[in-house]
Amino acid sequence: MLKRSLLLILALIVFSHSAAAQITVTDDLDYSVALPQAARRVVALSPHAVELVYAVGAGSTLVAAVEYSDTPKQARRLPRVGSHAGFDLERIAALKPDLIIAWPMGGERQLQHLQSLGIPVYRSAPTRLEHIGSTLLSLGKLLGHEQEAQNAQQAFAQRLQTLRLEYAQQRPLRVFYQVWAQPLMTIGGPHTISEALQVCGAQNIFADLSMPAPSVSHEAVFQRRPDVVIVNAPTGQSEALKKKWKHLPVLLLDNDALARPVPRMLDAIAQMCQKIERIRSGRP
Repeated sequence: MLKRSLLLILALIVFSHSAAAQITVTDDLDYSVALPQAARRVVALSPHAVELVYAVGAGSTLVAAVEYSDTPKQARRLPRVGSHAGFDLERIAALKPDLIIAWPMGGERQLQHLQSLGIPVYRSAPTRLEHIGSTLLSLGKLLGHEQEAQNAQQAFAQRLQTLRLEYAQQRPLRVFYQVWAQPLMTIGGPHTISEALQVCGAQNIFADLSMPAPSVSHEAVFQRRPDVVIVNAPTGQSEALKKKWKHLPVLLLDNDALARPVPRMLDAIAQMCQKIERIRSGRP
């Protein structure tokens, strides 16, 4: 009896130490992600996931990425295991990652397959700017870089608050934000760009739509009476866009950071706010 009690106590001690050593966070889709220890081999299946890993000082843990993972420059040397069109599951499994960080839209079935192989998956799909900061903290915990993550999150939060205060009292402008031309697509309410417009004292005219990237008609755009059209496109397209939108002012942004939920998104927001302010004040 005494021996059985001692074995039970020993088992409880071992279990408690094991539980204490486990790292657990919740991802953006409310899935629990648990690791026995900080990840050392990470596959990032979206360009923004790559940037977030570098942002918390854990770039050395990355063993593979996907196409268009170009920031920072070191990321360009990472092996590629797919793109937005799909992933090379066999190659990913062969790399023996202990964590996958992915954007879940469009590749959920493949992510589930990777999980069935015993590989933990963190799904990163921020819909609010504050979620970028909380994602930094979660990844810092999973990757063993908590202090760097806290520093990055605090810097992000402080700069975001500064931008909010700078434009909080400005006259609102109604904005149509074009993300694609054919079919014509915009952003709905649950999108970080929609909130970015609010930071600049602007209003997304389709913020009432629940889809993150809905298709709309030109008629629907004009019915909502935007003050300005914003298009994230190279400046060489300016004349064609001005002709397309007739008498509406067209503001061109040539910055991929606005479409990536990463810390440098604030640089793109600051640039957008400055351009919106010029339109608001009647300056060309």
